[in-house]
Amino acid sequence: MATLSMSTTYRHIHQLSLPGQCPHCGAQALTGHYFQLQRETRWTLRLTDQLSRRVSCTACQRECAPATWDKALTEACQAGEQQAVRLPTSFRWKTPAKLLMAMLLLVVPLLIWAISAWTDHQLRTAISLQPQPGDRLLAMPIATDTDPEPKSTYLWLKVEQVGDLEFSLIPYAGSCTTRDDCPKPSESALQPGLRFQASREDFRKTGNNLNGQDARGAEQHYFVVDFERP
Repeated sequence: MATLSMSTTYRHIHQLSLPGQCPHCGAQALTGHYFQLQRETRWTLRLTDQLSRRVSCTACQRECAPATWDKALTEACQAGEQQAVRLPTSFRWKTPAKLLMAMLLLVVPLLIWAISAWTDHQLRTAISLQPQPGDRLLAMPIATDTDPEPKSTYLWLKVEQVGDLEFSLIPYAGSCTTRDDCPKPSESALQPGLRFQASREDFRKTGNNLNGQDARGAEQHYFVVDFERP
């Protein structure tokens, strides 16, 4: 199993002269150094409030292990730790992590959009090839020879019956001016008197165009923009 490696670095924050003799050379030249611990991974950098201390001799340049400290030196080191001014603790994401998060912010919405578009395409294909009773279509009326002005409205249609060459649709009452503002209508809003027949062949070829006639022989032309299958 992969593990997240972590390294520790030390940031020097304080030093002071200490009493006592060096256990190595006997010189009275002891210095205490205080460090604040910083934890680092591949993705993060965190400055903790933990301190580390070290005693060395400026005469012989050797470090004095804690096991060689006497009581006075130990107490002096502890007092020096109280005097040390810690840096504010902090946490930050490193550049690779920031780049990865930026990529995710770009890729995830694109992935969601792609999945949604693929799902819509699959549904559009399924309904245009084989409409079923109960399917609902959001469509925009198209201008015809008898009604040359284009309609800037949308309305819902419900598939009622499906034959080999044609299928019948019933409009719902009510319309909207933009596609996103069209709520799903209730079944009580159906208008059976406006039922019309549409060509399955035209719908299959285009996936969008509904071309047909109502009971009076008036042409009906719609451009389908959304599909819903219960």
